[in-house]
Amino acid sequence: MTARHCFAALLACAGAAGVLLHAAEQQVGAGRLNADQGAFDLKEGFHHFQGHVQFRYPGVIDLDCDDLKIRLLPGGRQIDRLIASNNVVLSIIELPTTNSAIPLKAATTNRVHAAVAVYNGTNDLVTLTGSPESGQPWVERAEGSFKADEIVFDRANDRLSARGNFQMIIVPDALPKDSALAPKPAR
Repeated sequence: MTARHCFAALLACAGAAGVLLHAAEQQVGAGRLNADQGAFDLKEGFHHFQGHVQFRYPGVIDLDCDDLKIRLLPGGRQIDRLIASNNVVLSIIELPTTNSAIPLKAATTNRVHAAVAVYNGTNDLVTLTGSPESGQPWVERAEGSFKADEIVFDRANDRLSARGNFQMIIVPDALPKDSALAPKPAR
């Protein structure tokens, strides 16, 4: 493994951090990828990391998994597919929303747990499936959590879908006191 290959892999992961965030949320900084081993197939454009994989992009994203595969598009500057598997834990910093119709708290960290997380660069989808602990992937936030058999983040259209056995838990303090959705005190 040459220094050039290591640098290309780190750039690919930094690109992955960028694709998981909207352009306004992206920050410039140094990323770090650690793993027990790494392999590079330059002909196929694949980077493969195994064993205690940790990717840190401070203030933006943290990714832990046992196996990470990254396939780049020809030219090596854009991600075609990123597949994180086995004990996937992903923490993404989300900046405050400007949508006043959303009655939730400001900036937060989303913590995602899944058996497999797949980013598809062609259609800008992040798909989460099967978690070892609950049998389902789940997302934790300060406002609560939700889980389903499959969770899909459609980044191109700012949509989230949860399919199969959807369950959501909302923390009562997460809603503003003056919100119509906030719980009323018992009399």
